[in-house]
Amino acid sequence: MHGRYAAEAEQIGGLRLGMSKAQFAALVGDPVRWDGDEGQRLYEGEQKISADERGLFKDSPELLTRGAFNVTVTVTGTFVQDRLVALRVWKVVSA
Repeated sequence: MHGRYAAEAEQIGGLRLGMSKAQFAALVGDPVRWDGDEGQRLYEGEQKISADERGLFKDSPELLTRGAFNVTVTVTGTFVQDRLVALRVWKVVSA
């Protein structure tokens, strides 16, 4: 891997290219959903609404009463011969 951020891109939050499926599963925690050589871990939680965001959602009293957005973070690892070769992480914030 080449480039300015190559070293950082090879390891994210303890996950690193070349790790085994077992290491990946131990690091991301249960439950990991496996589909062949792809493992996916889903995390769900909430993110508090900031004072600035409250003004943007004044027409949504239910959301304002709850005081938080729903947050989903998905971590997906792709493996070849039991080694991590690709990693995708994404975050979705919804009302």
